[in-house]
Amino acid sequence: KPSDSVAALDYPNFECIVVVNNTPDPAMVLPVEEHCRALGSRFKFINAEKVDGFKAGALRIALANTADDAEVVALLD
Repeated sequence: KPSDSVAALDYPNFECIVVVNNTPDPAMVLPVEEHCRALGSRFKFINAEKVDGFKAGALRIALANTADDAEVVALLD
């Protein structure tokens, strides 16, 4: 899982925002949310049930929830 690779980084100052978008089935959403919670406080989970723009809309949500002092934003898909 990409989130496990991010969690294993040696870099101490990061946050990982995971956006699940347009997924109405809780059986698909809950395992991702639980995994993010298990990875710790640097992982923020957002369930965006109705997103206009699909991937672009999810990216807008992620950017809106990114720390103001973020220097680098990376996308994992």
